[in-house]
Amino acid sequence: MELGITRAKAINAGDIVVKDEVVFKGCAVCPEYGHNLMCPPAAPAPADFRKLLSQYRRGVILQLLYPLAGHERPDHEKAFAAARQLHLIVYNLEKRARDLGCLKALGLIAGCCRLCGVCYGQGKKCRDPEKARSSMEANGISVVETCSRVGWQLEFPVKEKIYWTGLVMLD
Repeated sequence: MELGITRAKAINAGDIVVKDEVVFKGCAVCPEYGHNLMCPPAAPAPADFRKLLSQYRRGVILQLLYPLAGHERPDHEKAFAAARQLHLIVYNLEKRARDLGCLKALGLIAGCCRLCGVCYGQGKKCRDPEKARSSMEANGISVVETCSRVGWQLEFPVKEKIYWTGLVMLD
């Protein structure tokens, strides 16, 4: 919470819902698909992510609230700046976990990686591989169902607020 997160909860790896259709139906229509180095098809397929996830027992799911209420036209630039803030928090939490002995700590962000603004794209090298992270969705995680398992309800389409959601696996 000292990093600026709105809310956080411990989560068991078994409560993380991974579905192929998250990538095939959700990510495939995103304009970043095939252009962002942290997005599909560069991100692990859900089947590969399930194998990776099986090596973990627990993690921390976290959210950062960005309010939209009171804005006639939401400022997308500021909303995505909040997603970038969550990204850096996830990175810092993962780094702290490693410093404390959780050597396999793995962080996942919300939406596509926006560290550099516009990604160089497929076939190029990442400008910041130490901090770059793929999203929960890019790995097939159903964010809505996973959040529901810890008692958090998300509303889509978003109206008054956006909860940017991240995850750090700790084992």
